[in-house]
Amino acid sequence: MLVKVYSKKESENGKFRFLISLILACTVTMGLIKYEEYTLSKFETENVLCVSPAVNMLEQGTVITKDNVGTYFSVQKVPKTMVTKNFLTSTDAIVGKKTSIELYENEIVTAAQFSDVNEKISKIVNPVETSINAADLSQLVGGILREGDTIDISVIGEENNLVYELRDVYVAKAFNSSGELIRKNSGTAGETAQANENAMLINIIISKSDEEDLNRQMKNGQIRVSKTNDLVNK
Repeated sequence: MLVKVYSKKESENGKFRFLISLILACTVTMGLIKYEEYTLSKFETENVLCVSPAVNMLEQGTVITKDNVGTYFSVQKVPKTMVTKNFLTSTDAIVGKKTSIELYENEIVTAAQFSDVNEKISKIVNPVETSINAADLSQLVGGILREGDTIDISVIGEENNLVYELRDVYVAKAFNSSGELIRKNSGTAGETAQANENAMLINIIISKSDEEDLNRQMKNGQIRVSKTNDLVNK
């Protein structure tokens, strides 16, 4: 009877082949598990806050209130593979804020896309809300005005010289000729005021002392308003 005697080298080679086979088997198994997880995730959904399908676009600076949040946003089921980091699941965190960028229909929203409306107002000493009528304006530079906009107000004298100026003034409300409140996205869901209407009256928030100065200086020239949103947000 022949008995094969294995050398030390043959034994080591056998152990090495077994180790390689084990590593390959583990790698394949892990790959199959990951593939199964990915395949299953395509069918899993998450409830996330999105821009409502009825809204074409929300402009930058749109103020979110308890009255319009249900029109502008809705919770939707989306595939987990589409969910972005720091997504929101309710509107609680965005009421009272304004959009920092433009948002589009069905877009998943995050907290980073909103900023605090009261950031500037909180720094005003003795803030008051006062109105400027369109009839008092000689010129509006930069487009139509809406809630959440920031403007510069200048009083220009007879020789076209700057008599008085207020910078970075917050627009609290804008009204049309019928006295209806106009928002950046007015006209959505049956609102009679339209987003492209010119504001005939704007409410601004300034300090009590600035209000007194403005009322006094308005008699010394014409009022010019410049929209400064883009400059402020840079």
